[in-house]
Amino acid sequence: MLSRLQMVDPNYSGAINVIQPKTTLFSTIKTLHDHANPTVIHDLYVNKSLSVKQVAELTGASKGAILANLKRFDIPTRAAHQSHGRPGNPPYGYHLVGGRLVSYAKEQRVIKLVRKMFVDQGATLSAIVRHLTAAGIPTKKSRSPWHHEMIRSILKRERLI
Repeated sequence: MLSRLQMVDPNYSGAINVIQPKTTLFSTIKTLHDHANPTVIHDLYVNKSLSVKQVAELTGASKGAILANLKRFDIPTRAAHQSHGRPGNPPYGYHLVGGRLVSYAKEQRVIKLVRKMFVDQGATLSAIVRHLTAAGIPTKKSRSPWHHEMIRSILKRERLI
């Protein structure tokens, strides 16, 4: 049986297999109001390069509180994620011209047909897919077949679903 001194002081000469609790980043950081401590915020955000979300989780504060304290303590914030310069695929009915969305008349006529079939005729998504496929109307990527999810996204964009 270990004495109190053996449990508290691992350097005690008579101590055998004294188990010390490991200190972790979580246990050393999570103290009362660490999010309001400029040293802790600076260390985590600048020195350890943690994100605002990670600092908030470690200190038990909200992301808003961390951002407010970064501003309050004049700690410069990192730039938000920058675009990689390649825009995604434009939605059906539009093309990219000079980085801007421009209406594409040929596809806009297909959108009007889809809207008419869905709203006026009460056609199901599958029925619209069958009609567009049978009529030989190409999708945005000409090689891929029409799918009910494509029709659903068109109708959502038109605010019909």
